[in-house]
Amino acid sequence: MQDLIKPFRALHYNTQIISNLSKAVCPPYDVIDEKKKKKLTKQSPYNFCRITQTSSPDSYRQIAKHFDTWLKNKILVQDDVPAFYLFSEKFKFEGKNHRRIGFFCLLRVDKKGVIYPHEKTYHGPKKDRLNLLKEVKANLSPVFIIYPQRLPLLKAINAKFTKRKPFLSVTNFDSVESKIFKITDKKDIEKITNSINFQKFIIADGHHRFSVAQKYASLYKGKFKDINYTFAYLTDSSSGILVLPTHRVIKTGKTFPEVKKELEKYFTIKKTTKRSLEKRLSRQGVFCFGLYHKKTFYFFQLKSSAALDKIFKTKKSRFYRRFDAFILHNFVLKKLKLNKEKIQYTHSIKEIENMASQNTLSFLIRPTPLKDIAQAAKRGYLLPQKTTYFYPKLPSGLILRKFEK
Repeated sequence: MQDLIKPFRALHYNTQIISNLSKAVCPPYDVIDEKKKKKLTKQSPYNFCRITQTSSPDSYRQIAKHFDTWLKNKILVQDDVPAFYLFSEKFKFEGKNHRRIGFFCLLRVDKKGVIYPHEKTYHGPKKDRLNLLKEVKANLSPVFIIYPQRLPLLKAINAKFTKRKPFLSVTNFDSVESKIFKITDKKDIEKITNSINFQKFIIADGHHRFSVAQKYASLYKGKFKDINYTFAYLTDSSSGILVLPTHRVIKTGKTFPEVKKELEKYFTIKKTTKRSLEKRLSRQGVFCFGLYHKKTFYFFQLKSSAALDKIFKTKKSRFYRRFDAFILHNFVLKKLKLNKEKIQYTHSIKEIENMASQNTLSFLIRPTPLKDIAQAAKRGYLLPQKTTYFYPKLPSGLILRKFEK
């Protein structure tokens, strides 16, 4: 029987050549825009976004040549011995200290009923990642998976290994202090493997990468060692998991009086301050959201859940009533007849104030609880894109997995 996870020989930057890893690692490819890419490439000729970012049909082959050159010149080097890689992160969010503990491993992609997605995937991003995978023959970024309860194992291995000198350390793009520790002892590996074998996980981030790994495994079965495994990061619900809200900023000619006229039948509407709005949105209960328009904040509270009955009629659709992003799109934005293609996304109210203009309406929503995400995933219900945002994002380029013959 094949194990659910396996140790592997990680590929990573050669610290004798790249001494400052903070200039080399980058965020996941799907959160890097052109402006951010320019900034990252200026930091270092070896910033990892040069490998993850595609721009044209020809760029896949160019990236592969670039990648091969880094390997030949020993910019990237591979470990001699398979290992699990303990990953410890310290960071601040809204003035509070947090710590997240997990580990990098290889994860099976062909075992059914074990790894649950929670978001829809789309053809374009999957085609892009598959084309890149075919050329570089390496998992460049990990799939981020969560055990939705507590894993005592994580606390135990963290206590054992973090007293040692880290294998790699970096303060990355989000000011997250990260340390990696190698786990190579056979007894430790066996203990970790056995404790994970019969658990079930949800995908937090990397849905397209996981789907592409499954496709690649079916296309090239037998061509590479452990091809039915992909590169993954594994953590649990107790380990500094932050799910941030994803606010919407929409360009439109609509004014606040027009919005009020359309929605006052369904919502109580109050003018408020930013601080008061943040407090109101931190509470659970009946659906609510904030609106920012022309430097003014408003709070919208649904008068009666009966207003949603016409939309959520079936058992499956009623389940989606607990997801604010879903209600916002399928009820509020629909009532206002707003163009969803003109939406910009942010996780910060401060950013909303910077992004807003005279012609924007900014919708502020509550974060989605992890327990609801887990329930949706296990029931096979897929949430719309931008329903969840797990923070902090995992760095790309710190370690990766190259396929071996």
